[in-house]
Amino acid sequence: MIKKGESIVLLIKSALSLDEINERIKGLNVPPIILPSQIFLVDEIPMLEVVKWILKGAKNLAMSLVK
Repeated sequence: MIKKGESIVLLIKSALSLDEINERIKGLNVPPIILPSQIFLVDEIPMLEVVKWILKGAKNLAMSLVK
């Protein structure tokens, strides 16, 4: 659940460019409220050995990129 003042940030590891990613997202035909307000290409996404996202690590990475 997004709280007031928060935004959705997409951290993505991809060979696609930001323009290509944005075009694909626009083509999803979903409500704007669930679309990311910012997109960042990253080298690595924090993960555990069992390939589960480390949400705190991802959140900290996103917050450092947004600033």
